[in-house]
Order: sequence, then C-alpha cells, then structure tokens
Amino acid sequence: MIASIPVKAFTKKSMETGVFVWTWLLAARPELSARLTEEIRRAWDWTIDQSVGLFYPAERPPSPLSIPAVKSQQQQQQQQTQQQQQQQQHGSTSGPIGSSSEHLLKQQRESVEPHMVFIEFIAERLQVTKHGNREQFDILVLMILRALSKPLELNCLQHSLGAQFRLFLQCFRLIQSNSIGDDQSTKMLREHVYLAAFAWFFHPPVWYDPGSLKVVQDDVRVLMEVCNAVQLDSKPQKKTSSSSDSVELLSPRATTADAGALPSAGSSSTGNVAAPPSPGSSSSSGGGTLSRATLQRTRSLVEMASSIVQAAPESITAPSNSFAERELPKRAQLLLLLIGHELDRIVAWHNPQNTLKIPLFNEAAKFTSASASGFLRAQWTQCIRTAWKISPRLAMQLGVRFPFKKVLSMLGDAVRQNAISACMADPVAILYLATPEAVDEDIPELKNLLYAGNATPPMALTLLRKEYKSHPYVTQYAIRVLRTFPPETLIFYLPQLVQTLRYDKYVRERERESE
Repeated sequence: MIASIPVKAFTKKSMETGVFVWTWLLAARPELSARLTEEIRRAWDWTIDQSVGLFYPAERPPSPLSIPAVKSQQQQQQQQTQQQQQQQQHGSTSGPIGSSSEHLLKQQRESVEPHMVFIEFIAERLQVTKHGNREQFDILVLMILRALSKPLELNCLQHSLGAQFRLFLQCFRLIQSNSIGDDQSTKMLREHVYLAAFAWFFHPPVWYDPGSLKVVQDDVRVLMEVCNAVQLDSKPQKKTSSSSDSVELLSPRATTADAGALPSAGSSSTGNVAAPPSPGSSSSSGGGTLSRATLQRTRSLVEMASSIVQAAPESITAPSNSFAERELPKRAQLLLLLIGHELDRIVAWHNPQNTLKIPLFNEAAKFTSASASGFLRAQWTQCIRTAWKISPRLAMQLGVRFPFKKVLSMLGDAVRQNAISACMADPVAILYLATPEAVDEDIPELKNLLYAGNATPPMALTLLRKEYKSHPYVTQYAIRVLRTFPPETLIFYLPQLVQTLRYDKYVRERERESE
C-alpha cells in the first residue's frame, strides 16, 4: 500500500509524498528495503500496464492545416473511451474550461510530472545501490528495461520530452558506469535506449512550450547532458571484465538472425538470451554461492530481456553483435544531429532575438545543428543510410528537419529504391516519390501510390497542380485522400480546389469540345 497508493493517485504531489516516505523508510528500516523496492517496481509496472503518464500512447495533434479525416463509429467510440479513461486518471473535467485547449495542454503537462518525480527517485536509488545493495540494484535495472520494452509506445506529446530524456540519461549513465555486470546485457540496454531516443524523432517537430522558462532551462540542461553522454558513449572503450561482486545476467552466446530494415541492407545478427543457471546449480558471485532469491532475480531479468527483444518492432530492430563496433558511432552522430536540431528549436522559440541573457542557452550552441548545413554529401549519405536502417519514418523526418537540396535529393533516390516500404511507413514519402521530374519520366514506382497512407489536404492539393500533368496514379491518390475528409474540412480549400480544375485533363478536353 505504501508503494501503490501514491502511484495510483498519480499526481505530482502524491508522488513527491510517496518518494519522501520511500526514501525515509529505506533508510530507517534496511531489512524492508528489498521488499519495498519490489513493491515500487510493481507500482512502476502498473503505470506501464495502465498506459498513464510517460507511457500513454497519445498521438501528436494533427496539422493545423487539416482536420482529422472521417472516422468510423467504432473509432469514435474508442476515442471517447480513451478520453473518459484519461479524465478518470487525471481528474474529471466538465464545462467550457475542461474542453479548452489551454486546459488540455495543462492536463497533458501535469500527466507526465509524476513520472518526472519517479525517474529522479530511480536515479537516486541507482547511485545509492550501485556499490552496496545488488538486490535492489537489479530490481531498478528491471524497471528501466521494462520502460524501454516498447519504445514506439512512449508518450510522444511535447510535454513528455523532459521525462523521456531524463530516463535516457539514466540509461546512458548506467551503461557507462559498467555496473550492470555483463557485457551482453549492457549492449542490449544500449541498443534499446538508442531506439527509444530515435523514436521521439519519428514524428514531425513541434514547438516546445512547457509554460515555464525554468522548466525549459532544466530540459535544455538534460538534453545537453544526454549529448555529452552520447559523445562519451561513441568513443571506443577498452573492454573490461565484470567485477567479482556482480551477477552475470545474460549468456554471451548469441545466434544470428535477419534483422535488416531494408531489402538491400542484408542480414544482421541479433543476440538471443540464454537460460540462467538452474536453482540447484551454483556460480560465483563475490566468492560465494548464489542464493535462490538471487537466481530468481537473474531469471526475471533474463526473461525481461527476452521479452524486450521479442517486442521490438521489425522496422527498428538493430544488430546486437556488431552494434558497438560498426553501428554505434554512426547512430551516435545521427542522434547528436537530431538532438542538436531540437535544441535549436527550443532556444529559438524562447529567445528568438537573443535578448535574454541566459548562459545555458549560449552553452547549448555547441550542440546545435548549425554545422549541418556544411555537411558533405558523404556525411549526409551516411546519416540517411543509418536512419533508414532504423526506420524509413526517421529518414523521412530528416528531410523535414533539414530541408537542404542535397538531402531531399538523396531521400528521393532512397524512396524510389524502396517505394513500397517508404510509402506504407510514412505518407511524407509521397513528396519524395511523386515529384514533377518523376511524373515527366513516368517512373514505374508511381504505382506504389495506390498503397500509400492518407496525407493531409494541402499535400493532396499539391499533387493536383499543373506540374503533375494529371498523372493517373498521382491524381487517383490525391482524389482518394480528399474523399476521406468531411466537407467541413474541404470548405476551407475551395479556392485551391477550383484552381486545380484549370489543370485537369478531363475538364480541358470537355472545354475544347464545348468550344
């Protein structure tokens, strides 16, 4: 009850009170520390299972240029059910105040604050138990592994940025401290923290405004610390053997499996988890024999690691055996580039004219992506290739964040070579596939528009312009997209729709006949 009540209330005040009680009890009653830490882990798992706070799989708000397309009755009922559940978890609202956008933003911001307090508690306990209490330390590692088991289901709203990157920062610190005790489990944690960090950039960039300049500075500081950790992690390090007092969590044996995200990427190896020792067997840990409780914790950690590998989507799986040697420097460079762009946007939004004399903003300049404009073609090629191996969605967002001519050109070539996977992964790929040049050449890849997902009305209207010459595949896709939106949406685009009729081949033919 001591662990579950503050979490089930799930407010910032309840979590602060709970953390105060937990910290006091862990210090005052050491004999209860293992049991209490296990209960705290269950409370953490409850937030994941119930999809609250940081683990609420919310969708980014749609573009202000479009209203969501027509939804079926079942989808509308599901959306209403999710809204009711969220209101029950964070307090019911009624009246015009509850439906206002300002109140919604405040509610979204407050829904993540309890996890901020929770993550700070986990970070503190990791430092306390790292060299003293291995039992509690293993439980805390389990909590982090469980949090990263489904990186694509983390909250992607702008207000979760601080909480997410605080969690990533603890993962990097855990990796670099070499305190987990096993190279294979450390490598697995490294893979998943990179994948979870990249998942934030699968979505279009948004302007970050948490409502407080102090919160902005705290989050900027966290992003800078993550950049420092990524830079340190990308440097080659000497392999060190596990310490004598650490428990071997995973077997170093691994088998190869095909995990390439691109058809041309080839095969890559993914580490499989071996079974832990049986309760009847013994192994050395600090010069003694592992207890039954220690073996049970080891088995739980191995099973958790196995579930993480199995739960990872195929489009973002990464090779385990070659990750540190070949992929790590490339992914670190790409992640630094993306975080730098995020820092650029945050600083520009809150200090557009550089009138605020904030030293932290000046320090953030060394991590910003201003140097990206001077990248050579080979550097961009490596970044795009690395992003595409992770997910085509991530590669598409490189063109959104860095709309340089050479970047757009290389993305267009990549989309043509993998048109089906790109169009099905992200409708933004259509802008790289259906270009006026591609229409002039009548490339066969344009037929993949028949399988592409729905885009926004402005994107569909763009495809009806004169430059696209009423190409049958392009026009068919644009009309299909427009038909999915209600008249209440399309009425704002009547002038553009009328203009598109001037370039319609069928209308022009009928016009000549009438003359």
